[in-house]
Amino acid sequence: MEKSFKVEKNLVSEENVLNWKLVQDSFEKAFGSEVYSSWLQNVSLIKEYNHYVILGVQTRFFRDWITSRYADKILSQL
Repeated sequence: MEKSFKVEKNLVSEENVLNWKLVQDSFEKAFGSEVYSSWLQNVSLIKEYNHYVILGVQTRFFRDWITSRYADKILSQL
């Protein structure tokens, strides 16, 4: 499943690089601290290019759980 999105300007530095710390902060505010600490805290930014990002998690289970429940909201936060 591939989704595209446009990166919000307030999450991007002057060098047009996504500020992952700000993204994580926005996840915590949007999802709440319980969901964030359980599922999203360990999501990492693997690569960013041409308005796409590749995110990484520890296991397939985490990937599948996050994708099925939070993917749309994660994309809206980005």
